[in-house]
Amino acid sequence: MIGSYENTCGGTDGISTQEEIADRALAAYPRGHVLLEGLLLSKVGPGAITTQMLKPTGAYVAAILDTPLAVCLQRVQTRRDSRGEDKPFNPKNTISAHKSTYDACMNLHKAGGVKIITIDHTNAFDETLNILKKAENGTL
Repeated sequence: MIGSYENTCGGTDGISTQEEIADRALAAYPRGHVLLEGLLLSKVGPGAITTQMLKPTGAYVAAILDTPLAVCLQRVQTRRDSRGEDKPFNPKNTISAHKSTYDACMNLHKAGGVKIITIDHTNAFDETLNILKKAENGTL
């Protein structure tokens, strides 16, 4: 996995640029499968630097959790509550990110030819592990 999980919003969200994310992934790729996760990546499209750098490997697959918007909103609120934030939550950005994430995956597939996999949000760990196993066997 690329990125740190020292905080709640980890993964690639702590890396400054998409180019750095892709550079790290390409450096790790010869040693095995690479998992990239984070909001910064959820909005990439066919022309994004990460797509342009990773697609030539032939191993670039995008996955999206099927998390309902209501669940996303509740999770954001729960994280805010746990941090003790008392400023009212404006769901506008989360709603926008939820839609743009789905749209980005559709664009990656339609315009970029990237394989898209939908992961059941209620069993995300096991399904992600299964995807990695399928990739290892060449059955993905």
